[in-house]
Amino acid sequence: MKYKKNKRIKRPQNKGFSLVDIIVGSALMLVFAIGVVGVFRVSAQLIFLNKAKVGALTLANEQLEFARNLTYTDVGVAGSFIEGSLLATETITLNGIEYTRTTFVEYVDDEKDGTASTTDTIPTDYKKLKTKISWEYKGKANEISLLTNIVPKGSEANVEIGRASCRERV
Repeated sequence: MKYKKNKRIKRPQNKGFSLVDIIVGSALMLVFAIGVVGVFRVSAQLIFLNKAKVGALTLANEQLEFARNLTYTDVGVAGSFIEGSLLATETITLNGIEYTRTTFVEYVDDEKDGTASTTDTIPTDYKKLKTKISWEYKGKANEISLLTNIVPKGSEANVEIGRASCRERV
């Protein structure tokens, strides 16, 4: 019995890509491109949202610094219970974004010197100022709030205005 020699099977020497190679390669490139575009879109939204937050913080800080530079008697909201030179509500456009700034001032009776119901005869120890900045982005309401205490120079003095307290919950 004679054995035949192993002959190598010759394959045709096609150079190039088959249709399947092109389809698979195109699909992989498409998946990569969609991912890059998605990352770019999310990044752009985050940049805009952070720009809006920085603008809101700037406006809130501006209001607090303005109030800190007023005399103690001028710190209050025009037309409110604690009369002063600050506006209750104002609309401001900054960097193409429309913000609403709301300011609220209230007297605080500090517990460290007693409360009005106990031994403290002057319940207006200092003022607490809250400024709230609100804006909308893609139909969603956003807001930030900052607080500061405004303390009179020297000792506390009785203020002839009566007493009321309102709190806004955010």
